[in-house]
Amino acid sequence: MISQELIDWVERQSDKLNRYFPVATKREALFGRVAKLTEEVGELAEAILASERLQRQEKLDGADSAHEAVEDIGAECADVIITTLLLAQQTGVDMNQAITNKIAKIDARFEKIEKGE
Repeated sequence: MISQELIDWVERQSDKLNRYFPVATKREALFGRVAKLTEEVGELAEAILASERLQRQEKLDGADSAHEAVEDIGAECADVIITTLLLAQQTGVDMNQAITNKIAKIDARFEKIEKGE
């Protein structure tokens, strides 16, 4: 599911982050990654709101074109994915296995719906 190239990049990035932004404990590092993920999700929400012109006018003044808005959403989605992978790496989660397990659960849920259960 997730390429080895991306997993390797995330590990290198995690090492860099730990070097450049050291924290005293694993707990602080975990809190920092969760806070960063929350920030990135917020930025994605802002990009979506801006693309749909659903923000206050002062936030929309000078807003990007529709094409640039879609690019912004893509960039923010990428930030959320990367930050999630960094969090998973830090906590020892095998994201390929986690995704495989989640897909199986979702598929089973929809099979029940389709069967009328």
